[in-house]
Amino acid sequence: LTNAPGLRFIESWSPDGTRLLYSQFESDHFHLHSVRADGTDPKTLTSGSGNESTPQWSPDGMHIAYQQGDPTGIYIAISDADGTNAHPLAGTSPLDLDPTWSADGSRLYFGCDRFDRRHDLCTAALDGSGLRAIQFPSLDPVVTPCTPFCKSIMSHFAASPGDGRIAFEVLGDGELQRVWVASLDGTSAIPVSGTTTSFAGRWSPSGDRMLLNIADGNNRMALATVKP
Repeated sequence: LTNAPGLRFIESWSPDGTRLLYSQFESDHFHLHSVRADGTDPKTLTSGSGNESTPQWSPDGMHIAYQQGDPTGIYIAISDADGTNAHPLAGTSPLDLDPTWSADGSRLYFGCDRFDRRHDLCTAALDGSGLRAIQFPSLDPVVTPCTPFCKSIMSHFAASPGDGRIAFEVLGDGELQRVWVASLDGTSAIPVSGTTTSFAGRWSPSGDRMLLNIADGNNRMALATVKP
């Protein structure tokens, strides 16, 4: 799909399956690009002195949300699908990460440290209103306390395309890296790979299964699917 020097990371398919979003490391910064699925019509979406990463297409294909880093902080930005009209979702917080769209495209979910905890799951409407944290009581023994440092964090959020669930990874000192799935009301959090290391979870289009990378601890890795 691409044929030039530099690192590139595929991030997101357009909802109609015709284009791919990817991040590219260039001139000491990460910027966003898109390309048709046959490798034609490459487009540059962002440029400048900041870093843009983890872009996700909106369900209707009209917008993208991504992680923007600049001297003010790391925050979630929204733009049109061609990269124009970019603006912060809810201000330039010191640390907002890993945006994912709700199934109907009306909200964004992302990791944030706005509520005296590090990397809570937060959500806001597209105009930035209704900003709140969603906490998972069953995960409190794993991800807290955070004084002076967090034992573990939640990251790489991915909302289900089918219903009110969200997947994420739990990472941290002494904690097995695994993909979890929980309800968006903060209940029913479970590791979907049991006691097996898992990461980089992806939902099927219908939301009835997840694709995982799994590892056995002996440098052997595989792909697996699992019900959520």
